Parts: sequence; structure tokens; C-alpha cells
Amino acid sequence: MGQNLPAGPLAVYLHFPFCLKPCPYCSFFKRPWSRSAHERYLQALLQEAELWEKRFGRRVPASSLYFGGGTPSLLKGEEILRLCECFDLKQRDRGTEAFYSMRNERTRGNDKQRWSSSGHDKGMYDSEFAGRLDFNQHARNPDCSDGHAGKHDYSEVLLEVQSPFRRRDKRITCLGALSSKVADCDPVTRNALRITSFPEITLEVNPIQITPDFVKGLRTTPVNRLSIGVQSMRDEALGYLDRAHKAASIPERIRLLRDQGYDNISLDLIYGLPGMDLDDLKRDLDAFVALGPEHISCYLLTLDEDSELARAIAEGKSPSLPDDESCALQYELICQVLKKAGFIHYEISNFARPGFEGRHNLSYWHSSPYLALGTAASGWLPPKRYCNPASLDEYYRLIEAGELMPGAETLSPAQSEADEIMMGLRLLEGIDLKNFETRHLHPFERGRERELERLIELELLERGDGRIRLSERALFISNAVIGELL
Repeated sequence: MGQNLPAGPLAVYLHFPFCLKPCPYCSFFKRPWSRSAHERYLQALLQEAELWEKRFGRRVPASSLYFGGGTPSLLKGEEILRLCECFDLKQRDRGTEAFYSMRNERTRGNDKQRWSSSGHDKGMYDSEFAGRLDFNQHARNPDCSDGHAGKHDYSEVLLEVQSPFRRRDKRITCLGALSSKVADCDPVTRNALRITSFPEITLEVNPIQITPDFVKGLRTTPVNRLSIGVQSMRDEALGYLDRAHKAASIPERIRLLRDQGYDNISLDLIYGLPGMDLDDLKRDLDAFVALGPEHISCYLLTLDEDSELARAIAEGKSPSLPDDESCALQYELICQVLKKAGFIHYEISNFARPGFEGRHNLSYWHSSPYLALGTAASGWLPPKRYCNPASLDEYYRLIEAGELMPGAETLSPAQSEADEIMMGLRLLEGIDLKNFETRHLHPFERGRERELERLIELELLERGDGRIRLSERALFISNAVIGELL
């Protein structure tokens, strides 16, 4: 069976469904946390990883790991480490490497302006930089050759980067800091050295858990990217969302992570809240930028009918959500403010400092194969798409029976094509037409000539440089525009 599985490294998602207190707007599969439930679920995850290892005939090669939830930051450091050790983390992701190589070339000309806007240049790139790097924050990029590096010789740095792991007492330990020459590089070269050789390992984090003890435990793991559910820097909004943290506590929590060397931090922001106006959103955006993150994800508050907040609105216990026009203006403001602050708008809802685009999610948007472990987790191993049961009991039953990919659906060529269009057009770079034709054996235009012509005439789609992409004015109504092509 192994010969039918992808040969290259995969993006791997691990779902941890437990929460101390569920958010009233969240529709992801989640359950109340208890120590006994936590421990049983961890054993099931480890067992599922072992089943995949048997299916592949080796540890699954991973280009990225993403711990999502739920609240995966409830996992202890040693538990995260045990899960990480289930995968082969010494794989290079050539596709992502090429993406960053292209991105670095495109943005190399204005480094000074770009990096000074981050607000924490000294924290990231001072003389302590090399000593604070850890695990797969060491990275290498083909662009960083002698020709690009100029007077610096990075050969010994790259040798160190190639093999930063050693096994000792069943734990992963760091070989040591990169050469201090890294600190002498220009920002783009520093970025390239850190990003592509080893997997991006992301942990979603509840802000209230960012304490010295938590960070101490986290430092024993190879996690190198943190996605923090800040949501807002206004206590009024946090109260409406029923979040436990306060806005005033966030800067100190971010500083604690910076002090421990974490230099790839993403923050979640929610807009479109009842009563939110543009001034409220501007204050949120300014506060987020001042925190100096490498990445910001901005999500419009949308509610499933069975969510707690949706029921409150239906019963008249909560104000209604703003109308589409108000939300469109808020989205426009987000794009303006974050781009002015130096972020690249690379996906409809995501903004990043150059080189810090979310590699794991790029696998989704590029329709690359990805593995998913845990209850309610969905995976894609072409041509099969599967979803683990959204039931702990059923999930445990399947794992104990040694079953993987329950109810897997084999997608037809037309379904695979539709999925690629839906995901690829979320990227502002759009879809590479030559690659599309190579994969699907026909040009993108076939069967949708009239729709393309009309959408281009309406300035909702743009075509150029061998790509098809959404126009800027189509981003907020992307679902409707993409739907015209399916």
C-alpha cells in the first residue's frame, strides 16, 4: 500500500479537541477538558500516528506540523515532543522552498523600510539572534549562496543548518547556535537561512496559558511557530467573545515569548462584531501592529446556526451582526492598514512579514497532499479525501480497530479540479495556468470561457504573468466569484 502514498514530505495536522472553556462563536469540534480525557486522547493520537507509520512503511515525512483545536496548548511540552517524534522532521519541502525563494527575490530591494516597520528589529536581529535560535528555526535557502551573500562566507553556517538534530535519551536536542555571521546578514538572507530546510511546527495557543512555566515546557519541543488567539485588543470585544484574557496582558505575554527566542508569531483578529465600527477596528489594528507579530490572520465573525452566539442573536439577547456593506468596509480598512505597516497580503484572510507566510496552510491552498490526525480532522491524499469521525467514541473505536481514512471519498478529476480552483484563488498570486494544465491535462479556460470573459470584463478577475487571480475588489466577495467558475 505504501507505493500509492505520496513520496515527498506532507503537511500534517493534529487536532486536539479539548477546551477549558468553549468560545461561544466557535463551530469546530470540541469537548470539555479533563485530565483523564486528555490522556486517553493523547494515546489514541500516538496510536494513529503509529498506524500511519505502518501504512507508509516508515515514519511519515513531514514538511509541517500544525497542532490545532480546541486548545492544543493544553498539551504539556513532553506530550508535544512525543507527538513530534512520531514524524520524520528532517525533510525538505522543495515546493515551499521555491515559493520563499521567489518571494525573497521579489522583496529584496526594500528591506530597510520593510523590517523597520515590524517594531522589534532589535529583538529579532541583534547580536543575541544566533544564540536564541532553536531547532528548525535554523534553515537554509538556495538563494543564500556566495553570490548573494557578497563578502560573507556562509558555507559553515549552511553545514550547521543541514543537521541540527541529534537523538539523545529519546529527546531532540539542538546542536547549538548558528554562526554569529548570521547576525551580520541582511534581513532577507537571515530569513532565508531560517525558513525552508526543516518543518514549520505550529501550535495554537490560548493567551492565558502564556506563562513562564508554559514557555519553559514549550522550549523542550521543536515548535517554532505560535498562533495566538488574541482576537481583539479591546476588552469590550473580548467580553462579547467571552474570552478570559485582557488586552493589557498581551504585550507582556508576547515579550515573554520573544525573550525565549520565539520569532515566528501569528496573531488572530476577529472583525465584523456587533457594534464594531471603523474606529474600533482601527484601534485594534494599530494595537496588533504595535505587538510586532510576523503574521496576522483576520477572520470575519460568521456563526453557525447551532453556535451559542447565533442562538443569542436569534433570541434577541445579543445585537445582530453588521451588514455586508459594513463588513466590506472593515475588510478594506484591514488591507489598507496592514499593507501600509509592511505586511504582505498573500491570502484573502492572511497577512505576513516577508518570508513568514504560513507554510502549513500554503499546502492547503496549493492543493498539496496533507495528512490529518485526530477526531474530526480532514485529510487529502490524492485522489482520496477523508474525515475522521466527529465523535470521540467512534474515533477511539476506529483507531483500536486499526482503521485509517474512514469513509474515504475518491474524488473525480472534475472534483479535484474544483477543489484546486477554490483553494488556489484564495491566494493573491492566484493559480499558475501552466501548472494547472500539466496537472489536469487541459487548459484552465476549457468549459469556462464565457465566465472568465465576463468576470475579467467586470474587473473581478485578472489574468497576467501566466496566472489567473482575483482582483482586489473581488477579495471580499471571493466565494461568489469563485462559484461562477465551478
